[in-house]
Amino acid sequence: MLHPAAPARIASSLPNVRLIVLLRNPVERAISHYFHQRKRGREPLALLEALEAEASRLDPGGDESDPLGHEGWIHASYVLRGMYAEQIERLYASIDPERILVLESDRMFAEPGPTLQSVFEFSGVRPDVMPRDLSPRMVGRRSDVDPEARAFLERVFEEPNRRLYELLGEDYGW
Repeated sequence: MLHPAAPARIASSLPNVRLIVLLRNPVERAISHYFHQRKRGREPLALLEALEAEASRLDPGGDESDPLGHEGWIHASYVLRGMYAEQIERLYASIDPERILVLESDRMFAEPGPTLQSVFEFSGVRPDVMPRDLSPRMVGRRSDVDPEARAFLERVFEEPNRRLYELLGEDYGW
């Protein structure tokens, strides 16, 4: 969803596609992304430093032909990936919104049965394929995060989240 050309490419290649977009709280998503990069040895900066350096790290360095084609976009796009409204607007511009189901991940974990049922109905999957074990895997919150970094992310995402809620007609409470 992040790459600006992706929606048009999807629509061109798969004209009847039905998409499911699962959104995670962008603050938690950014923090998780950061720690994933740290674990892989790709992120030398402290969290707040990495967040503040993101814009300069994402600069394509003059290559505007594919701004997402360089490594910084993959590894250091902590905030950018959480700008969901912009990404969904691009999807809606290329793909009929009726063929896009947007779900919030916390709801998926809190109510996996009903959420999966709506996914099955949307995608035309038989409801009898429901898995027996719907317990969440590898889900957690980081309490060891620098409070200043968390506050920074909450400020950054405040307005974009409002735009997302308006776009979708639903407030996720992020």
